[in-house]
Amino acid sequence: MNRLSRTDREALATATQLVLKGPDRFRAKQVAEMVATDGSEAAGEFAAFLLQYANLSLRPWEMAPCQAEPGGKNPASKLLDKMLAMGFSRFHHDPTEVLTGARAEAQETGTRNTLGSP
Repeated sequence: MNRLSRTDREALATATQLVLKGPDRFRAKQVAEMVATDGSEAAGEFAAFLLQYANLSLRPWEMAPCQAEPGGKNPASKLLDKMLAMGFSRFHHDPTEVLTGARAEAQETGTRNTLGSP
């Protein structure tokens, strides 16, 4: 895999923590086991996918932005392009912030938001 940016690493860590502390105990256990067996990066990517899937209300056949390639013609790629242009990581847990016009806090204020909240 490509070398991850600081923004990507923070987004993966945030997604992992949100799933681990979230209400779905099955997914929390699954992600905790992935951290132990596959590493924090793989677990974070899975957690980001789970959260994007839920936050975007995706159908089983639809792709999440974290799975998409930039510059593509499908809806996930178009959303990913917007996310990246606004300073969000492809692994940001809630791409709906892009749809509502939110800005990455670090981009606007120069501060680091470790929770990834708007």
